[in-house]
Amino acid sequence: MKPAVHKTLKWLNWTLILPLLVVVLLLAILLYTPAGLKLGLWLSHKYVPQLSVAGHNGSLLGGMQLNNVRWQNDSSAFQLDQLQLDIDNGCFFQFKLCVSKLALSNGTVTLGENTFRFDRFNTSVEAWGRELQVNNSQLQQLQIELAATTEPSPEPFSYKPPALSDISLPLAIYVNGFSLTDASIIQEQQKTPLPDVSFSVQAREQSIRLLDLQASHPQARLSATADITLKGNYPLNARLSAVLKEEPLAEQQLNVSLSGSLADLAATIRASGKIEASGEAQLAVLSAGLPLSVDLQYEAFSWPLEGDDSWQLSRGNLSATGDLQQLKFTVKAGVSHRTVPAIVLNAAGQYLLTDSVLSVDSAQVSTLDGTIAGNARIELADTLRWQAALKLSRIKPGSFWPEFNGEINGKLANTGTFSQDGSWQTELSQLAIDGRLKDEIINIQGKLAASFRQPVNRYKLDSEQLILQHGDNRISLSGSLAEQWQLDAQVSVPDLSSSLPSTQGVINADIPLRGAQRQPQLTATIAASDLRYAGNSLQQLALDLQLQVQQNQQLQATLDLTASDGSLQGFQIDKFSLTLSGNEAQHQLELALQSTRSDISFAVNGQLTDRKRWQGQLSDATVGSPIGPWQLQDVIDLGYAHQPQQLNISQHCWRNDPGSLCLTDNASLSAENLAATVELQQLNLASLNALMPLAVNLSGELNASVSANWQPGQRPRLDLSVQSNHGALTERSSPPISLSWQQLTLSSQLANDQLTTSVQATLNEQAGLTARLNIADISSNNRPLSGSLQLTDFTLEFLQPLLDEYSELAGVISADIAAEGTVQNPLLSGQLALNKLRVKGKLAPTDINNGSLRVAFKGAQADLQGDIVTPQGALTLAGKADWQQIDNWQARLGVKGDPLSIQIEQGKLQVKPDLDISANPQQIKLTGSIAIPSAQLSIDELPQNAVGLSGDTVILNAEGKPVKEQQAMATPITADIRLQLGDKVQLDAFGLETLLRGNLQVRQQQGKQTINGEVRLVDGTFRSYGQDLLIRSGKMTFSGPPDQPYLNVEAIRNPANMEDSVVAGIRVTGPADKPQITIFSEPAMPQANALSYLLVGRDLDSESGSAANAVTTSLIGMSIASSGSLVGEIGEAFGVSDLTLDTAGSGDNSQVTVSGYLTRDLQVKYGIGIFEPIGEFTLRYRLMQSLYLEAVSGLDNAVDLLYRFEFD
Repeated sequence: MKPAVHKTLKWLNWTLILPLLVVVLLLAILLYTPAGLKLGLWLSHKYVPQLSVAGHNGSLLGGMQLNNVRWQNDSSAFQLDQLQLDIDNGCFFQFKLCVSKLALSNGTVTLGENTFRFDRFNTSVEAWGRELQVNNSQLQQLQIELAATTEPSPEPFSYKPPALSDISLPLAIYVNGFSLTDASIIQEQQKTPLPDVSFSVQAREQSIRLLDLQASHPQARLSATADITLKGNYPLNARLSAVLKEEPLAEQQLNVSLSGSLADLAATIRASGKIEASGEAQLAVLSAGLPLSVDLQYEAFSWPLEGDDSWQLSRGNLSATGDLQQLKFTVKAGVSHRTVPAIVLNAAGQYLLTDSVLSVDSAQVSTLDGTIAGNARIELADTLRWQAALKLSRIKPGSFWPEFNGEINGKLANTGTFSQDGSWQTELSQLAIDGRLKDEIINIQGKLAASFRQPVNRYKLDSEQLILQHGDNRISLSGSLAEQWQLDAQVSVPDLSSSLPSTQGVINADIPLRGAQRQPQLTATIAASDLRYAGNSLQQLALDLQLQVQQNQQLQATLDLTASDGSLQGFQIDKFSLTLSGNEAQHQLELALQSTRSDISFAVNGQLTDRKRWQGQLSDATVGSPIGPWQLQDVIDLGYAHQPQQLNISQHCWRNDPGSLCLTDNASLSAENLAATVELQQLNLASLNALMPLAVNLSGELNASVSANWQPGQRPRLDLSVQSNHGALTERSSPPISLSWQQLTLSSQLANDQLTTSVQATLNEQAGLTARLNIADISSNNRPLSGSLQLTDFTLEFLQPLLDEYSELAGVISADIAAEGTVQNPLLSGQLALNKLRVKGKLAPTDINNGSLRVAFKGAQADLQGDIVTPQGALTLAGKADWQQIDNWQARLGVKGDPLSIQIEQGKLQVKPDLDISANPQQIKLTGSIAIPSAQLSIDELPQNAVGLSGDTVILNAEGKPVKEQQAMATPITADIRLQLGDKVQLDAFGLETLLRGNLQVRQQQGKQTINGEVRLVDGTFRSYGQDLLIRSGKMTFSGPPDQPYLNVEAIRNPANMEDSVVAGIRVTGPADKPQITIFSEPAMPQANALSYLLVGRDLDSESGSAANAVTTSLIGMSIASSGSLVGEIGEAFGVSDLTLDTAGSGDNSQVTVSGYLTRDLQVKYGIGIFEPIGEFTLRYRLMQSLYLEAVSGLDNAVDLLYRFEFD
């Protein structure tokens, strides 16, 4: 038995097990070795010759990589740079197929003329039983290139409902996480980005579920879910949500819900956010005719959503019901805008798809307190046809335009057609509008028909007396344009203002059209007078025009236009004339303009060839300018080519003796190129004085040249050169101040976006100025710059005329500054200095023995240091500036010093400053204190007409427009300064002699000045009522505006000159603009007695006879005091300065005196007695400061030598 078993086993080994092992081995070789992969690719190529693989490695089940895979037939192609496939063999033991990695790189699929490209596709797949699961699929950079579309032949639209059948999927398919990124569609060179999409799908038996669809696009993001069952009528549920990203509708939301089935699909729509809207729709996809109903509503909103110029849309709705055979609709909407009347539209109609007919059965527009009702029918076929009728009822334009009050009614009817070949015809078969407008009867009536036929290119127009009449103003059109033209238009407007607001004038016109259609002739005669509109005016206007098409189809024209006495945007026109005559082959134009600003005249003749090129000549040209007339010296040859729209100008010169302005070479100008060189020779700078400020004059001579060149594909080039051998800038003061220069040169060049500028000059015959600026790239945002400035030996001697001949002004300004950085952020280095400053003289505010100012630049910062030495002490200046933020620069300056003697027109004073000044683009701020230890001020008179502006004064600018208050000062100034008055501040003003003591706080905020504090009058006297009164107490309290202090002053007659120990005086109280002045006495007594004590020092019943004389003297003094300003003006008229009228002496020796200066040093005075008519004549001559020679002639004669001195 053992041999039999052994034999059986041996047989099994050779007949069953061994072959099985061989098969397994062969399968392993084929599936897990490169040889098997190579064999598989060979067999694939043998049976599919269109398939090719350039390279491979790996095995079928052990992981493989294919390179450059290609497949192609006659209409389709597939190309793949690389394919990677990895299979998880462990899944075989679970009876599953697991593709752990499937990666496709750089794939291209061509289907006919359409191409699909992608960069990479990755996925993994599991399959078992009847289930397939696709996990983590990613498709990147999909690009769909579609063929250009062709216009399909139009076919009648028809709808065939889909035939549904129950579907049961043989496999359960699960797509877990599919994403599409960076996709786009390209068609006809237009690239449209597609949104990034990710989703998951479950499909099992008869159910398909879309799970969490997410789509993102630069304009919106979208999410959706859906369920559909593939049986019966395919019931479904879906939700879609979209959010917009871009302005102006950013964050606007749209939600759509679908429910039901394809037999009865219901949709709910809601929009929320900046626009609120909602709607419902029903659609029967499975029914013939596709029945549907839609109802949409929206809430009121404005468009654009922000801004003052938005359109306002009121709440409205749109509804439609029917099917594709007949769709009925209703519309309700309203819109308003600040520039047009509000309207509300209610319309109803229907659309017949099979007939392509849109009918608006009823439409009503409510506007201007009235209605516009109508209906229309439009046939949307190959030939567009329409007919419409409108009825206007009780339209009141005045409800929106108040100047057009009235009411309008009327009817209109219109029909027409428009064909695909461009032919059209329209007819206004009814036009009847009447009513009243601006208190005048208005009537518009007539008929009008027009047509155009192709391919014969013929127009036709017929009008049966189309008339527009408003009051006496009338416009009419009658006649026809056909093979023969006979059309007449008349305009008769005797009063333009009755029809158009803000206008004025008379217009009459007669415009007939005659002749054959190929050779028509137009004759127009237009006359107008007294035209005015929006500040523009024209007194007379006349136009005669004749146009005729000649047999050779050239246009023959004659035009004569004249106007006079006009104003256009502030430009005054005295006379204007324009004449034109000729045809295309030869024509002439002459223009002449006379105005207060400029006179212009020229003549042009030319010819047009092929209607593409014009050539002509400009001659007899004169152009007025503020610096004088420019006369053309040569004839200018002109040429213009329509393609490439280029103007050519020949070289020529304009003359303004002795200067000339010349185009040295022929120039060409177009939108793409420019080439020209202009030179200015021997321009007298004095001719520019009309353009200079009133107080400044220019003198000298200037030469300049500029060359510009700009060619296609190149950067523009510009060269500028300016030379002046001598010149001066002079201020017309007395005496004049002049800044002169010699050898001034400026050169500037722009080439390759680099600007280089240099300036050199000699100033005031000794100072040297050199400047250089270079901007490396003017087209860039940074615009880097470099430059330098050197100034040497620039003295202040040219300012010497500001002082008198006995004064001294000296100082030397020097600078050595370098610049770098950018135009937006310049960085400076170097120094600007003023040295050897010395000021002395009577007219100098203060004497300066030696002074220096230095500004050191350090990038975007600068330091200032100044030291000024005066005979009384030193003044120190220290400051900083910072412009690192160019739009928010900062500057600060501190001023401190010893008490300095300041000489002003009203006297002299000592000032000790301690100030801090800061500045930025928003404001200038002053803080600190000013101490005045001593002062001697004498005020003889207020400035002439020293009256402040009224609060309702309106200041106009150069254009005659009001200047706003904040425009008066470019940078607002705020101040908070403490003013300290010392013990030796003396004031002599209008009869008041006193010491001033106190402290004041001076503030300024938003252009308003305020003073707070108190000033006391100490040891003072006041000349009033012809007497020198003693100030017993005096105080001025400031609490607000500086011109409104509160006064509290008592002045009494000197007790030494009083009888009976009586005190008499005046008391002044109240605000300065409305003081209360009372006469008082101690003890109290009647006003007449108190006045007698005040004037003469005794009571009225005193036996002294001099009381009346004293009263007389006082009254005369009061009268003279009130006439001082008038006397001074009379003296100026006769050449006598400081002419004054005053009283002198006392009692019976009182005099009236008149005095004045014949020269600066010679004074003349004459006095006459009030009670004794004895005259006295005095001559006083100033030999030197404080030393006078005086001669007096009167009852006694004398010659005296006087010396005046003062002490504290």
